[in-house]
Amino acid sequence: MSEIEATPWNGYRVVSTFSGCGGSCLGYRIAGFHVLWANEFIPAAQESYRLNHPDSFLNTSDIRKLAPETILAQAGIAVGELDILDGSPPCASFSTAGKRQKNWGAAKKYSQTVQRTDDLFWEYARLLKALQPRTFVAENVSGLVKGVAKGYFLQVLALLKDCGYKVAARLLDAAWLGVPQSRQRLIFIGVRQDLGAEPAYPEPFKYQYSIRDALPWIQRAKCGPNWRDPNVPSPTVSAQMAYNPLTNCQGLEAVIADPPPPNI
Repeated sequence: MSEIEATPWNGYRVVSTFSGCGGSCLGYRIAGFHVLWANEFIPAAQESYRLNHPDSFLNTSDIRKLAPETILAQAGIAVGELDILDGSPPCASFSTAGKRQKNWGAAKKYSQTVQRTDDLFWEYARLLKALQPRTFVAENVSGLVKGVAKGYFLQVLALLKDCGYKVAARLLDAAWLGVPQSRQRLIFIGVRQDLGAEPAYPEPFKYQYSIRDALPWIQRAKCGPNWRDPNVPSPTVSAQMAYNPLTNCQGLEAVIADPPPPNI
């Protein structure tokens, strides 16, 4: 039995949107949640999701065409019964590594389709308003609260509140929450108004994990053309670092100790 299978159910149920390869769902499962239903429309991501979560129900519709009644029927729940609606609408339109406002309002190539990606929070809110889960968690890049994107952020915040929720938004850095990577993300948390509770966030740790803490056999790590100190958290791999012709490397390149540890 795997560690995930051995995690006792904590009594809470999750529906996931924009599920990708299932990273968020994995976190929920490790924490003891039941992931009732997930949605992902990109074929390559669907393939990864099914490998990572073979026992979960995966809906493959474009979220723009997805009716909330379909989610309720396939997940076997009624309006208001769900504990958490999770979702991370695509963030390329707001990423500080991208072209940002130059593409707002315009359709562009996204995976195998051509569509807008800066309006998908509205689709998430459409489902949120219809499903009325007890709570929701939504994530996006830090660029949503930087520069001219702050106007979009205020619209999204008002949109989520209008669905009937007390909503908070906070910029969190994974490096202070047990992850050996510097990764800032904007996290929206909402609690349905009738529950009388407030959104809550984890307190940051007083320490950070380094690359070496997580992978003690790593002697050196390279991100793009630069060697990084393995005694600190890894940087986030940006679009510019994704492929570097100087190193013929995608993402992080590592020098492993000799002999390497077993089973890596």
